[in-house]
Amino acid sequence: MTVYGTLKSDLGEGGDTVVLWRKKRLLKRLETRPSEEWFPHFDKSIKLYNKALRLEKAGKTDRAIKLYLKNIRKYKPPGLAHFERPAILLERQGHYKEAIKVCDMALRVKVVPEATAEAFQREFSARKRRLQGLKVRRKRK
Repeated sequence: MTVYGTLKSDLGEGGDTVVLWRKKRLLKRLETRPSEEWFPHFDKSIKLYNKALRLEKAGKTDRAIKLYLKNIRKYKPPGLAHFERPAILLERQGHYKEAIKVCDMALRVKVVPEATAEAFQREFSARKRRLQGLKVRRKRK
């Protein structure tokens, strides 16, 4: 016996209405992924991110950075890696000022899940402080 059959028999005559409502709700959930509700450009952003990641792995760091930055400026994705990768690459190249700007952009992103928002704050606040320290040390030399 299915769950819907059990619901119908348990609820009596009004069971049909409850079953239909639950089926419609379930179908609606299947039609729209949760990420599309709070990030409508998910597919476009992830394609651009993956392309940049492939370029980075192929050693084409400058082109990868350009694509990462294009992605975060255009779509403002709510994923840590979207901001983390360009910040890391810019830091490796010694472009601390630009890496700090990426951290600032990450800290301004509106992130829906509370846990993700807290992770953004922790990650990029700490990274920004470290980069500012590196920038100051570099100026002293």
